[in-house]
Amino acid sequence: MAVAMKSGVAKLCLILALLANHASADDQQIEFGVKPDRCIALHQGQTCYQKLKFHWRTPASREYCLFQLSEAEPLVCWVGKQQASFVQEFKSDRSIIYQIRIKNQNRSLSAVKVKVAWVYRSSRKSASGWRLF
Repeated sequence: MAVAMKSGVAKLCLILALLANHASADDQQIEFGVKPDRCIALHQGQTCYQKLKFHWRTPASREYCLFQLSEAEPLVCWVGKQQASFVQEFKSDRSIIYQIRIKNQNRSLSAVKVKVAWVYRSSRKSASGWRLF
């Protein structure tokens, strides 16, 4: 009886492991990107404005949401392959990370970063340009 019980437990563990591997395999099928992935402002510290277009491909099995990392509420949610893109107005003076998550879960399945860059960096020199000798 004990051997049969151990065999049943072993089979159950194997089935659970296979299901866990299947779920993670679905998560690995996610393709996620954003264009453009960089926003350029004129001077360091200035707010950068850009229209972003997110695009993705997700398995049809779950409900997903797109999040901005610093926000609690999703930008948009969809079921499986139902939605493949989203346009967002970007307005920030620093880089921001966006994530795809399964709805009602806090685990990131895929992430992209929109980098903020500047044409001119602020210098620590005096703005007057005059030098005293």
